[in-house]
Amino acid sequence: MSEDVSLDDLQSQYTKDWVRQRVVNIHEKVAAYDVLTRFGVSLRYGSREEQFSCPFHGKDTKPSARYYPESGTKHSHAWCFVCQESWDAIKLWRKFNDDTIPFTVSLAQIEKAYGIETPDLQRTQQEAQKDEELEQLFSACESRLVANKQCFAPKGYLTLCVLLDRLYEALEAKESGTAIKLKLRAILDKIGDKCRGS
Repeated sequence: MSEDVSLDDLQSQYTKDWVRQRVVNIHEKVAAYDVLTRFGVSLRYGSREEQFSCPFHGKDTKPSARYYPESGTKHSHAWCFVCQESWDAIKLWRKFNDDTIPFTVSLAQIEKAYGIETPDLQRTQQEAQKDEELEQLFSACESRLVANKQCFAPKGYLTLCVLLDRLYEALEAKESGTAIKLKLRAILDKIGDKCRGS
């Protein structure tokens, strides 16, 4: 952890990660269709596009809004051609309720309404700290390896480089931190032994 990062900055980052995770969880479990129908909008399908009367801009005798199901990486959402606005499940919930309340309060309401478990903030912080520790350990291995390249026979150096690449891929895939940490420590020890023996 760099010394110029304050505890307040870290707390803020952990909180952002926690909120981001809650948003992801909601989008995985709640579609715009679910929120629209919960608040009385009559839709026949949840799996394909369809027009509906927008509930937000007064009397809408000609359906001026359209529902779009999830497509690829795009969340399900609704678009009103009169309001010129787009709403995903969370924005719809806030629009139907009170969009002046704090965003996290809206998330809590949605989680309660749809039975979604709220991620534990403390666990999110601990996971982020573990990730940071592993990244620092990986960087230490890499820099030590590069700095002491001349101590290794070409084949041994390449072997360690390949192992570091595999460990980095494991880090990216969020595999078990303990196993990775042990392997990284072993690499640091190998590099240290090789350098001390030269």
